[in-house]
Amino acid sequence: MNKIISLPIPVSFYKSSSGKTFYARLDLMNECFTGESRNSYDEAIEDLKKKLEKENKYYKHFNPKE
Repeated sequence: MNKIISLPIPVSFYKSSSGKTFYARLDLMNECFTGESRNSYDEAIEDLKKKLEKENKYYKHFNPKE
């Protein structure tokens, strides 16, 4: 089952094909950003945050700690 959390921008969590790890995905109108599979929701969100920071896109609107 997928989990959606409420952040300034909606982020979805998905289980990997193995069912043991999770990854976070940010879906925007014309772009999608997917993080790497991690062991927990917190690790998945941090990976996605780093990817967004590297891309330098939408990062100022994405802060899951708030």
